[in-house]
Parts: sequence; structure tokens; C-alpha cells
Amino acid sequence: MAPVDPTALFQSASALLARAQLTEALGVCREALARFPGHPSFAVLLSNIAGQLGDADEAAGALAAATPHAPESDALWSSLACAANAGAAFDAERIFEFHRQYGLAVERARPSRPLEPRDPDPDRPLRVGIITYDYNARASVAFFLAPVLCHIPAGFHVTAYHTRQDDTGTGRFRALVSAWRHMPAASHDALAEQVRADNTDIALELIGHTGVRRLPAFQPRCAPLQVSYLGYSNTTGLPSMDWRIVDSVTDPRGGGADRLSTERLWRLDPCFLCFEPDPEVPPVAGAPSLYREHVTFGAYSDLFKLNDQTLRRWARVLTAVPGSRLLLKNRAPAVPGAVPFLRERLSRAGIDLRRVELRGHTPTYPSHLAAYADVDIALDTTPYNGTTTVCESLLMGVPIVGVRPDAPHDRHAARVTLSILTAAGVPELIADDEGGLVERCAELAGDPAKLNAMRPRLRERLLGSPVCDARAFGERFWAALRGMWRERVQEPSAL
Repeated sequence: MAPVDPTALFQSASALLARAQLTEALGVCREALARFPGHPSFAVLLSNIAGQLGDADEAAGALAAATPHAPESDALWSSLACAANAGAAFDAERIFEFHRQYGLAVERARPSRPLEPRDPDPDRPLRVGIITYDYNARASVAFFLAPVLCHIPAGFHVTAYHTRQDDTGTGRFRALVSAWRHMPAASHDALAEQVRADNTDIALELIGHTGVRRLPAFQPRCAPLQVSYLGYSNTTGLPSMDWRIVDSVTDPRGGGADRLSTERLWRLDPCFLCFEPDPEVPPVAGAPSLYREHVTFGAYSDLFKLNDQTLRRWARVLTAVPGSRLLLKNRAPAVPGAVPFLRERLSRAGIDLRRVELRGHTPTYPSHLAAYADVDIALDTTPYNGTTTVCESLLMGVPIVGVRPDAPHDRHAARVTLSILTAAGVPELIADDEGGLVERCAELAGDPAKLNAMRPRLRERLLGSPVCDARAFGERFWAALRGMWRERVQEPSAL
């Protein structure tokens, strides 16, 4: 390693990153942080690289070490909150503190100020603004946003604020809302000002601490009532965010869920979301173990969720089912250096690489769904569960076993699979602990004929359950917003 000057090291790492030499850039950042512990610039750069390679725990660890050196940086706290959510290195209490510190940093920079309703009538027509960058019909959030927008009742005027640069693929959502605002280049202040200028009563944010973050636009307020939903699996930490929509499985009453959220929790039971299957969904295929000599476990999860705890758990499952194989389908093959990086982590977790197949993304969504035909049993991630992948697995008839989280990791993100499986009417796929997961997977793997018979039934149960009942969900969702509004105008002191 050449220079010891931090500026030169940073330039070296940045140049490697610009040439897509991710593992080499990661090495420079590691060396730099060994020489300059907690250096914020290197921590942010390392977290960016580690995130692309799929190591959320290393990303979160570097960011956490940097916070004492830049405690006023809301961007640093936001990145840390997001990375810690996907990893397993920090418990729920600590992750809440990261979010709370983010909110405090934003509050110092953008002090709260009240924004009173222009008309406190609880039953009048309401103007709702929905802010997200995921209006593309093929985005994961879109599968759950469509049931909301397809069933907007009378009495709601909805404006969509699209913050992604690419505005293609948004035609369906444009047609469902009352007004469309494409604002990818707007500053936080300009976005907030537009939301206020549109006389918005309720601002609904679907981004949280992911992607191109827009939370500062909500602090200070852009609407008298502000709600977080769907796009982020934890509290925002913002003092001005009033409610977060969850359910009684993801965030049980009487536990720590309310205490670990800066927002009030509105439990939208029986499930906080509704999944809209793709209209071109392929037919359910037979269990591949019927015509192969092995059982295939599959995980089509985001690379960033594959922390070491998840990989070690999968290693136990593979050990319990001799001869089984693991099929991983994610973006790793498209990321320079990610495949050897992931293979090294898999090996370190105790997984025989000869039993692993890595696949990249498929060109179309129907072909992605068709790839579930190669999977006997799907594996979930922990403590950050899947959402779209859980629904996809059930839709394609592939059982996926959920696990009740242990105390340190008992948070919303670790209970989403439980919520979906419970609402879908398949609680038998929920294990009480990791040992139960291993036993259940081994039991399923031991009877290919039973696996094959359950595949069409899993699709039937999902489609006939509240998870896919868009009309009923839409009624509950908009009634929930109306209920929040009533509380806002009748008890303003509660906010």
C-alpha cells in the first residue's frame, strides 16, 4: 500500500471504484481505516463498496465507527441505519438509536415547525401526496403499491411525486392518480414546497433510508399529517413523521415495537401489505427433486441481505439434507468482483461451493418467476426477511419457511415473513427457532411427492388470502388514512 496521506488514499480508492475494481477499492478502504480509524470519508466509501458486494455488516460496522467523528452528519446516520437493518451485527435497540440520532441530526439542521390543517373537517375530501422513486411497474414496491392506487375511494385526491430520473414504465400509475409530478432533480426544500403548494393534507412517504432518500423534505413538515409506509422496514427516526403503517404480527402490541419507533404505529391487520401477482405469471411447475437426484434450496434474495448469520443458517440446512444444492439468484454476476467475494463468504460460512449455483437476473419478470421451477424449497434471509421474494415463492408453489426471530433481532424486518405466511393461511411453514427451521426443511426435503402435491395448493392459498385481496385491502388502507386524519384534527396535541 503506497501513500499514508488520507487524501491520496481516498483518491486511490475512488479511482479503483471508478474503474469498477470493487474488491481492490475495498482493500484500500480497509487499509485506510486501519490507519485512520473512524475516518468518515473512508467509512462512507467502504459502506458503498461493501453494499455493492453484499456485505451489510462490514458496511454498518465502518459507519458506526465513524459516527463519533461526524455526529452531526444526518447522511452518515441515515446510511448507518439502512446498513444495520440489513445486517445482523446490531440488535434492535442499537438500530433504533441509529435512527433516533438521524432524526436529531436532521432536527438540528431543519427545526420542526407546526403546519395546521387548512380545514379541520374530519370528513371532507382529502388531498394525499405519495412520494417515492418506485413508480416503475416492475419495481418491487410497485407490486404492493398497485392495490393501494387501484382502489382509491371517493373523497381522496392523490398526487404522485416521482423522484427517480427515469420516468419510463410509469404509465399505469399515472393513470391511477389525480395528478403527477416528476421531480427527480428537485432539492428537499423544493419538493417540500411543491407538496405544500398542492395543499396536501397527508404526505405518504415510501422511501425511508433507501435509495435516493427524501426524508429531509418531511422535516420541517410538508403536510399537516405525515405517514411512512412500505418502502422501508423500520422507523424513519424523524420527529415530524406522525405514523408508520405496520400490522400486529410485524409489530406486536405490548412488546417493544412502539418503544422502538419515533412514529405512532397504525396496525393494518391482518397484513400491512397486499401483493398484486403479475398478469403473465407462469403456471406452477412440479417439484424438481422428482426428476433430479437432489433437493434444491433456492434464495432469490437481494445480495445486500446475505449477511453471515444468514449464510451460516443456510449451511446448517444444507448439512441436514445430504446431497442437496443451493441456487442463489441475485445481481452478483453483474457486479465486478462480487462473485468471488460471495463465494469466499459462502465458504467461510461452511457451505461447500461445489453445491452452489449462482445465477444473475433474467431479462423479464415472467422469466424470473419461471426460474422458481428449479427450486424445491425457498430459503429466507435473517434478520432482514424477504417481502417480494416470499410472495413470489408462494405464488410459484415453492414453500418458504419463516423463523420467529430471537430477542436481539426481534424487529419489523425480521417478522415480515411471519406476517405474510400467517395472512396467507400457511402458518405450518413457520418455525419457532433456527433448529426448527432446519428440522422443517429436512422434513420437506425428505418427501418429494408431498412437496410436489403442495405446490399448486400454496398458490391457491396465497391468491385466496388477504395477502392478494386488493379490494378489501384498499378499503382498509384508505380507511386507515381517514382514521389518522380524524385523530389529527380532533387531537392535534397528540402530534
